[in-house]
Amino acid sequence: MTPERIEEIRRILSGMNQKSQLFPITVGDLNSLLADLEESQQQVKDLKEDKRKIFAVHDEQCARSSEYYNELIFVKGKLAEAQQTIARQREHIKGIHRIIVSAYSYTTQEQLRSVLTSAEWACAEALGELKVEEGEQP
Repeated sequence: MTPERIEEIRRILSGMNQKSQLFPITVGDLNSLLADLEESQQQVKDLKEDKRKIFAVHDEQCARSSEYYNELIFVKGKLAEAQQTIARQREHIKGIHRIIVSAYSYTTQEQLRSVLTSAEWACAEALGELKVEEGEQP
């Protein structure tokens, strides 16, 4: 019911006697009902506004959730890459360790130089500074 219609009904009621012949209620009762109606209409407006705000927050949270999920997938991919890099580096370190341990069995300066050169190549390759092919020198 529009505010204009409510006002129109109030004007009609103000012109009536305290008790209408058609209805067994008083003008005060009708005014009270109209006030209750206006209050209910305001509550409906307020609830609709609250609902609109809640849906706006919901939509924002859904968008954020989607962003966070995409970021999670990205981070998981980077984590997998890092774990693979660590595994490769570990294998390189094991190889370097084997080269260094083998140096204990060599006695000549030339043999030790060969071991140190191999260790140097292995370190460079492990650090990603040099791709060493069999038989190449740095």
